[in-house]
Amino acid sequence: MKTKKSYSLKSNSARASFWTIINFVVSQLLRFFSNLILTRLLLPELFGLMAIVTVVRVGVYMCSEIGLKVNIIRHENGESPDVLNTAWTIQVIRGVILWGVISFIGWLLFFLTDKGMIPPDSIYSDSRLPSLLAVTGVVAFITGFESTRIWLAQRNMMLGRLSLLDLFSQFVGLVVMIVWAWVYKDVWALVVGTIVSAFLKTVLSHFVLVGSSNYFYWDKKIVNEFLHFGKWLSISAMVTFVGLNGDRMILGGVISAEQLGFYTVAYFLATSMKDLLESLTFNVWYPLLSKVNREEREKVVNIYYGIRQKLDIAIFFIVGLLYVTAPLIIEILYDDRYQSAGWMLQILAITIIGSGFRLGSTLLLSMGNPKIGTYAITLRTVVLLCMIPSGYNYYGIEGAIWAIAVNPLFEMPIILWFFSKYKIISWFKEIKYIPISAVGYFSGVIFLDTYNYMKEIF
Repeated sequence: MKTKKSYSLKSNSARASFWTIINFVVSQLLRFFSNLILTRLLLPELFGLMAIVTVVRVGVYMCSEIGLKVNIIRHENGESPDVLNTAWTIQVIRGVILWGVISFIGWLLFFLTDKGMIPPDSIYSDSRLPSLLAVTGVVAFITGFESTRIWLAQRNMMLGRLSLLDLFSQFVGLVVMIVWAWVYKDVWALVVGTIVSAFLKTVLSHFVLVGSSNYFYWDKKIVNEFLHFGKWLSISAMVTFVGLNGDRMILGGVISAEQLGFYTVAYFLATSMKDLLESLTFNVWYPLLSKVNREEREKVVNIYYGIRQKLDIAIFFIVGLLYVTAPLIIEILYDDRYQSAGWMLQILAITIIGSGFRLGSTLLLSMGNPKIGTYAITLRTVVLLCMIPSGYNYYGIEGAIWAIAVNPLFEMPIILWFFSKYKIISWFKEIKYIPISAVGYFSGVIFLDTYNYMKEIF
């Protein structure tokens, strides 16, 4: 017989899942339609340039990650004012430092280019890049002041207002991007829109969410506790940054800005599914698994595999379907300038497979094992840094993109090894839905044949 606690947990999880999916779907639709508009207003090379700016900003952010949000979600005293405000103070200080670091990287690129140390045909030598970095860096400063009410909402899986806040700030930022691009037709549209969105979310987080106001506070014991738990997350974040963004860092040095723009479009579409899974992981499944591990530890593995089995059905079907239909998707959605993104999207569909297996890192993290995720992403990163240059040298850009596509699969051996070590693995449940990819593939073939037949008739 189910207890009230079990019903409450299931209800909270279902509500959080609903809001996470609503947030993701609407957010992706906003991004998708704005992307369609912006790709018609701006040149492909501008998206390639902005991809490098984003990689640098996200890289600096991730390399300084100490897991403040993760700590608040899992901490037994995560709702204590002392804990929350100590974390908020650290976050504000970190935001100021990050803005300075990003600006310094922009100056360094300018200096190296001026001294002839960066090839003139590289995207890294673009004269707009230093100023773009310096201005975009203000986003890190602004988000440093976000209210800890955001973390509390995620901890308690109360995501309704938070989702509406995210969507509203994103919508306003995208409107600013489109209007700016319409008027000026330059890359600053992407920068200004991002800043406006970050500013609006930060301000509203202090007024529309439930919780107490933040103030500067410093408790040395709490700081040390954060740093002790966060050291593995910090290392993991640094390696994760390279693992997730090394593709654009390396490609930016060997291909043109226009080609990088094509890749950015394909990557955006290929990672939409991954973005949904990551959103569900951090907003629903990690808080859920952490709560179960605290209160009903014996059930945590069964709940994990219950999530995984539903996840695998969707993942393998979508991978098979997208592999076939990717060129058609690009043909329908984008103009002739972006058609090269079609074959790139087809290959990048493979990356989605790794998302299901990465949920295993989340389970181990909820059980108090942050270092295992570090091991997994480290292996993946080392392989990525070796495979992309090798793939490019032997097979050109296609070889490099295949290296990127299969890279997420290299986390699997580490996760499965630790599952086996802790005796929580079910080998059958790990692999039984792989054949669903064939169903997706042949569904794509049927759809493509039907589309071509209807096109000939009409």
